[in-house]
Amino acid sequence: MRTVTCSAPGKALLLGGYLVLEPSHPGLVAAASCRFRCVVSGPHKPGPHKPGPHKPGPHKPGPHAPGVTPGPLRVVVRSEQLRATWEYEVSFPPPPAAPPPGPAAGYAALERVPLPELRLSACSSVAHGRLPAPGAEHGSRFVEAALRAALGYARRHGPVPGGELPGGELRVELRADGGFYSEGSPEVVDDDAAPTGKRVQVNKTGMGSSACLTTSLVGALLSFLATPLPPGVLLNLSQLAHCASQGKVGSGFDVAAAVSGGQLYTRFPREVLTAAGPLEGGVGRLAWVAEGLGAIVAGAYQPEAPAGAPPLWGAGASPQQPFSLRELGLRLYLADVRGGSDSPSMARAVLE
Repeated sequence: MRTVTCSAPGKALLLGGYLVLEPSHPGLVAAASCRFRCVVSGPHKPGPHKPGPHKPGPHKPGPHAPGVTPGPLRVVVRSEQLRATWEYEVSFPPPPAAPPPGPAAGYAALERVPLPELRLSACSSVAHGRLPAPGAEHGSRFVEAALRAALGYARRHGPVPGGELPGGELRVELRADGGFYSEGSPEVVDDDAAPTGKRVQVNKTGMGSSACLTTSLVGALLSFLATPLPPGVLLNLSQLAHCASQGKVGSGFDVAAAVSGGQLYTRFPREVLTAAGPLEGGVGRLAWVAEGLGAIVAGAYQPEAPAGAPPLWGAGASPQQPFSLRELGLRLYLADVRGGSDSPSMARAVLE
């Protein structure tokens, strides 16, 4: 059994307010002491394929390739605090009418490789009990976007580049420190509209729990699968997954703090997600965008950046200036107003 734990800190935006939504206005963000942890465990020990003595020579991908357990991959995600479990089956469709590309494959070859497909096979919650055949609305959009981004990028570097990832079962535990929720929350409350007559009431404190969940899950999965991570890839994958789950392109400062802590943050150009659509194409586009390759030209994504084109992720392509209250000998105490917060709806109200 192999186990990997990844944690990410919460955040507090000290200066910048909603101005940080624009790249011309930086924001000063501090990392908080509360952390969100993701624990991934499974029976597989990932790594490059090594041909066995019974079949020497270069590896040839196939349905029974040595070193690769045929899919699908089953991922069971559990949150004890939310009293919920989601079970997903992940399949890895092959490239149409073409073998999986090799390790040095370019954009065109990898773009033929589809992103992983997720199916919610079962779930359980306080409100609905055990659902053996749930609808898509019963899944977790944050978990699903993180799975697609992480497993899609891992497919670029897997045991067989562009092929299946190791099958079997991965178990994921989501654990959040109490600072992400108001005191006494999450709690089970009565709800006549729920099938069970009960539901979990969650009052969040606005410390960036969804960004930390996304970042820690993407990081834990890629670490478990021993996926090479060039500089900036974890941040970019987490940013695009978090934006996809929220259904909007946010400022991203919460994800940046979850990845690298406090900093003077400048957001990325929204076109990197709206024009490129990294989760709408194949593995090539996801990998290229995550690695900061290509450029947005005339409102469209081009995998070959023309001479003089600005970095795809703008100022976010360079390390941000770090910031720490602790190094200044300061502490920040935050009060719990027990009102809960919902960042997407708050940001939409300001933009409108």
